[in-house]
Amino acid sequence: MAADEAGVDSLWVMDHFFQIRLTGLPPESPMPEAYATLAFLGGLTKRIKLGTLVTSVAYRHPGVLVKKFMDHVVVLPWRMNYGSLRAVGGCG
Repeated sequence: MAADEAGVDSLWVMDHFFQIRLTGLPPESPMPEAYATLAFLGGLTKRIKLGTLVTSVAYRHPGVLVKKFMDHVVVLPWRMNYGSLRAVGGCG
């Protein structure tokens, strides 16, 4: 992949169920599942570290989330990064 050859250090994806306004895309635009996207990118690259910008533990049962992440750690050793968030209360 050209990104490996160019020396890209890491690739990060958003973990959202639906498209968000920040992207500038219409709400009905596709938002691929984060861990499926990381698996796909892992298959295309050789050394680039992969991760989610933030994974909310409110989206998935914690056991399912750990299983998804650890499957990636086994298949893509030393390439996965993980950021987690537990939002409490309202924002702002």
